[in-house]
Amino acid sequence: MPKPHPHNEMIEVRHTGNEAEVCLGGAWAVDNTNPRSRDVLAMLPPKITSIRITTATLTSWDSTLVIVLYSLIDHAEAIGASLDLSALGEGLAKLLRMATQGHDGDKRDRTPRGGFATRLGDGTLTLLNRSGDVLEFFGELTLSFGRLVRGKVNFRGSDFLEFLQGCSISPIGIITLLSLLLGMILAYIGVSLFSAYGTEILIADVVAITMMREMGAILVGVVMAGHTGAAYAAQLGTMEVNEEIDALRTFGISPMDFLVLPRVLATVIMMPLLVVFADLLGILGGGLIAMAISDLTLTQYVEETRAIFILNNFYLGIAKGALFGLIVALTGCHAGMRCKRNASAVGHAATSAVITAIIWIIIADAVSAVLCNHLGI
Repeated sequence: MPKPHPHNEMIEVRHTGNEAEVCLGGAWAVDNTNPRSRDVLAMLPPKITSIRITTATLTSWDSTLVIVLYSLIDHAEAIGASLDLSALGEGLAKLLRMATQGHDGDKRDRTPRGGFATRLGDGTLTLLNRSGDVLEFFGELTLSFGRLVRGKVNFRGSDFLEFLQGCSISPIGIITLLSLLLGMILAYIGVSLFSAYGTEILIADVVAITMMREMGAILVGVVMAGHTGAAYAAQLGTMEVNEEIDALRTFGISPMDFLVLPRVLATVIMMPLLVVFADLLGILGGGLIAMAISDLTLTQYVEETRAIFILNNFYLGIAKGALFGLIVALTGCHAGMRCKRNASAVGHAATSAVITAIIWIIIADAVSAVLCNHLGI
């Protein structure tokens, strides 16, 4: 027997055993007083395994009917009942399929994540996939460099000069400031350590060795990651979003040769020079503080710095600068070239480039420190 309801002309529920039939009719419109989803669900029997929906007497409908049907689909999934929509009209069935697809996607998004082991495994697989992608990107860059050596690479010299300028003049201010401050900090530490023993002369040794071997290259690498690496990711990411990179491929121009290679070359060339510049400023900053708060004179500081100057330390800092420059350019260009095509993708690519570059700079410096210790450098 059908259940009585104040909207019998619009909806009627018939059931036989565990099967229920929902008959929809009349005119469904926002302006009308339509049955609500909870009223329709309350009309269904408590234990059913099959629901069939028919629209034989339906005259017109709008989104209010779709909302009710959406609720019926959700209820059928919740109780594990089958749902028969074969009697719906073509337009209503098409719109409902679209809503159902979105609904299924939302349900997948709300699916609870697994335990710690599952998340750890997913994270490991994601890291391996990204590492493989980076290695593939580095392989493409190596092939591009091989074409450059053979004279088969076509990129504009003006672009290369522009990238050289962006890697040198633009970040020079912040590098100058940070290098001076870092040298001053090292000198302050040296004064507090050596003044009690009357060995203030060793301040020059600490500042010079620390700047040349470690801190000069690390400081420049971190600054360039935030400045140049983020800029590369944003530039290439914007080109990817605007489909400019696809246009280059359409014209037979390799994006790796035309866009990535000049950026990498410019960064690798300029980074060692910036490291030397940062070393000199760090030593200068340390000297200013040493002369200001200790008994050291300018002549003593300069002579001790020259005496402690070892070419191996100097060359090590330059080599680290080139390596860190490669890391900065590679991570920035990789993040930009792999940028997704949506509104937030460019910002995410720039942030990812900076974080990834800094992490790999620290890892590379730690590995080089261990190798240098074993090799006695």
